[in-house]
Amino acid sequence: HDGTLDRCTNRAGPLTAIGLRDLPGIDAGGWFGAGFARETLPTLEAVLDLIDALGLQANLEMKAHDAAPGPLAAAVAAALARRDWTAWRITVSSFDHGSASSVSR
Repeated sequence: HDGTLDRCTNRAGPLTAIGLRDLPGIDAGGWFGAGFARETLPTLEAVLDLIDALGLQANLEMKAHDAAPGPLAAAVAAALARRDWTAWRITVSSFDHGSASSVSR
């Protein structure tokens, strides 16, 4: 739920300042305990793959924080469109109702 990496990772700064290439180097588990060290931030693609593999349903909540919500909504819509199963297994929500409604399937 954070707009920055500060609280739960070994990095600091806004989420909008990182890219996909940065994710493998960000430790998101070490703050919780030594047994969780080197747990990285997954991509949306990786999370969708896991949801599919486990046969789960999920609520995907979009949070653009201080960034423009349009690019986030477009990226989420594109990721969901690449999978034919998401229409009935993924619910997209957001407190920014414009973003959520722009993700149509």
